[in-house]
Amino acid sequence: ADVWHTDVTFMERPPLGSILRPVVLPPTGGDTNWADAELAYQSLSEPVRGLIDQLTAVHDGNREFGYYLKHKRGGKGNTWDGREVTELTPVRHPVVRVHPETGRRAIFVNPGFTSHIEGVSDAESRGILDLLYAHLTKPEHIVRHRWQLGDLVLWDNRNTLHYANRDYVDFDGGQRRIMHRVTLRGDIPVGLSA
Repeated sequence: ADVWHTDVTFMERPPLGSILRPVVLPPTGGDTNWADAELAYQSLSEPVRGLIDQLTAVHDGNREFGYYLKHKRGGKGNTWDGREVTELTPVRHPVVRVHPETGRRAIFVNPGFTSHIEGVSDAESRGILDLLYAHLTKPEHIVRHRWQLGDLVLWDNRNTLHYANRDYVDFDGGQRRIMHRVTLRGDIPVGLSA
C-alpha cells in the first residue's frame, strides 16, 4: 500500500512477519521502503520514551478494509489469523512493543491502522502520533529495496513499518507490479507493563 503501515495491526494477533517476492515488475520504480521501529525508539529522547512507554493505541482496519469486506467480498470476509473475518472490531496495542525474542523495544503505531491513543485528548493523540510518524520515517531509519526478479524478502512485522512506492504507474495504467506474499502467524503484542 502507498501508506506507511505495519501489516494487519487491526487484529489481536498481528502477523509475525511476511515473505514477499516479485512476479511482475515495472521497468522502473515500484521499490519498497522499510522503517526500523526499534532504531526509531532508541533514537527518541528519554522523556519522550518515558511518555510513550505507558501508552496504549487503538488500531482499526475499517478505514482501509471495512468497505472491502462488506462490498467487494460480497460479505464472505477474508482470512486473517486462521479465521474468516467479516467485520472488524478495533483492538488495543501498546504504543511501545517489546519484541518477544530479543526484548528490544519498538514503536508500534502506524498511519495505516492506528486510529488514536487512549487516555489523552484527540488533539494530544494526534500530536503524539504525528510526532512518532515523522520520527519513524526519518531517512536514517529507512532502507529502500529495489526489486529484481528472483528476490525474496522476509521482514519482522513486530518492529518495522513498510511502504510500497507507487511511482511506476503510467497514466494509462500500463505498468504493473505483481507480488506474491506469505504472511506468518503472529502473537499478541506485549508492552512494558506486562
